[in-house]
Amino acid sequence: MNVMTRAEQEAALRTPTEQREHERLEVAAHYEHDPAIFSMVLDRQLTYSTGIFLDANEDLETAQQRKFARVRQLLNIRPGDRVLDVGCGWGSLLLNLAEHTPGVLRGITLSEQQRAAVLQRAQERGLAGRVQADCCHIEDLDLQADSLDVVLFSGSVVHMHHREQIYALVGQALRPGGRLLVSDCFFPKQIRGDRGSDATHYIFVRALGYCRLQGLAEELSLMEAAGLDIRSVEDLTE
Repeated sequence: MNVMTRAEQEAALRTPTEQREHERLEVAAHYEHDPAIFSMVLDRQLTYSTGIFLDANEDLETAQQRKFARVRQLLNIRPGDRVLDVGCGWGSLLLNLAEHTPGVLRGITLSEQQRAAVLQRAQERGLAGRVQADCCHIEDLDLQADSLDVVLFSGSVVHMHHREQIYALVGQALRPGGRLLVSDCFFPKQIRGDRGSDATHYIFVRALGYCRLQGLAEELSLMEAAGLDIRSVEDLTE
């Protein structure tokens, strides 16, 4: 039984630079489709991450609005806080934070189409002066020490193979007392099924471009190795 997915095995054969460029091209290709396609399965804000349901009868809009409120509570963004949303998608969280917090907000995405959608939606909501959106990989950024107060990965860190370097960048860029929020999916420690199956490969590569899932404990250890303190962990599936 395979422990590593085929996507990870293939990534291990690439240099870090080759893997970054692979992510830039293949992950972006997934999101370059017309947003109308994604609107068929997502909420009105095109939120491509887990909502928080309290009742099986709740609709997706309610669950995502609750998720937004929880993110705002956890991040506790104060006036002047410099916020980086890594993998901001079509701007659902980024624009919600612009509407409800006094932070200085920047989002990055690998998709030019997503960036254009973020800027258009910001203009429509009167938020054009509140948000910046760029098309780039996080490793492209020249992040200076103590230059950020908040970093957010919502459904995006799984697209990045070399998480050791990613968290090291974040750990250096966050000022003392800064906040990092990661909301994503993780494998259970006990292996279930065949991670090298054709079905897994189809989802992780054909559908998503590139996806690396690992155990939660392993993910947290990478954060701690970068000097980041773990303050809380929540299971949104309960």
